[in-house]
Amino acid sequence: MYLICSTGKTRPVPQQTIQRLQMWNNGDTILYTRARQKLLQRIQSEENFMSELTHFRHINSLVQTHCAEVGSECLVIQGSRWNREITVCKDLCEQISRSERKFTRMLQHRQRPDIFSEKYTNI
Repeated sequence: MYLICSTGKTRPVPQQTIQRLQMWNNGDTILYTRARQKLLQRIQSEENFMSELTHFRHINSLVQTHCAEVGSECLVIQGSRWNREITVCKDLCEQISRSERKFTRMLQHRQRPDIFSEKYTNI
């Protein structure tokens, strides 16, 4: 599950810029193209991939809506063939809405409190 926190406005990248980047990063472009082809092949070979993806998107939408309106109530999402029962409360909403930097610092503090102080996690 994830929350979309900020989607700033972006400008389209000119086609000429895309072509130059692909030329300069030819090895990366070849690797990306090959990896994408392999991923699409695996997705097509999975029997229920699209159903599972649709289910995931639905759950993610429920969580996003719940966390945007967070109160004292917890959201309980029934288990399915792809997930066990999920309970979403205020603390989970706070965790998944943290920026990557704050989340990383929280993990660092939990793993090595002798190095990373509590104060470090709030920076």
